[in-house]
Amino acid sequence: MGAGEWCWGRDTSVAEDYIRDWADGSGTASVVGSGDAETVEIDDTETWTLGVVRTGAVERMINFDKYDTGSGVGDIEYRTGATVAACLSAEWLLYEGHFTSLGWVQIRLSKGIKVTFGGLDTTLSGESVTW
Repeated sequence: MGAGEWCWGRDTSVAEDYIRDWADGSGTASVVGSGDAETVEIDDTETWTLGVVRTGAVERMINFDKYDTGSGVGDIEYRTGATVAACLSAEWLLYEGHFTSLGWVQIRLSKGIKVTFGGLDTTLSGESVTW
C-alpha cells in the first residue's frame, strides 16, 4: 500500500486512506468485538503492538477517540525507519504530541487501565486510533 493515513478499530465512515482491525496487532491485551464495535482492552501489565505501516516521511500526530468515545489511554510508543527493517530494529520512543516519520511507523500501546481503542490516521484514537 502507498503512504497515507491509517485508522485502527473502525471499519466504516472513516476519513483515513487505510483501515485495519485491532486483531491485526499482537500482544498480551484482549481484542473484543468486531467491525466498528471492535476494541482492545489493555491492563497495566499488557501491551498491544500494531503492524508496521507506510506513512511517508512527514510529521505525524496520533489521535485518540476520533470516531467514538474511549476510556482513555496509557502509554503510546512508536518507532520509525526509512525501511520496514529499519523500523523494526529502531528503539521504541514515548509518543508526546507529534513525531517525524521516516517513512514507516509501528505503534505499541501499554500500561492502560482497561484502555479501549478503536481507529488510526495521521493520528491514533481510543475507540479508534488514527494517524
